[in-house]
Amino acid sequence: AEEERKKAEEEARKKAEAERIAAEKAEPERKRAEEERKRAEEAERKKAEKARKKAEEAERKKAEAERIAAEKAEAEERKREEEERKKAEAERKKADKERKKAEEEARK
Repeated sequence: AEEERKKAEEEARKKAEAERIAAEKAEPERKRAEEERKRAEEAERKKAEKARKKAEEAERKKAEAERIAAEKAEAEERKREEEERKKAEAERKKADKERKKAEEEARK
């Protein structure tokens, strides 16, 4: 029984030693895999940041273009209204002149 116990202890010790050696051998690979994972995460983060900045810039340009278009439309509307006002003023003056002329003719 003593011999079996010693044999079992020796096997357990050998098994533990083999596991320790396997873990030591696996450590560089584990570290390499961890570094690779970190690099991939950083690359993904940078890619997402770049995409976000690109989307923000596109949105900014779109908003600027819309603002410029709105300003242009407003300027055109003001110009059209001013032309209509001048035309109406000219027609009113012409009508006044014709009315005065008709009144003069009627007095004669």
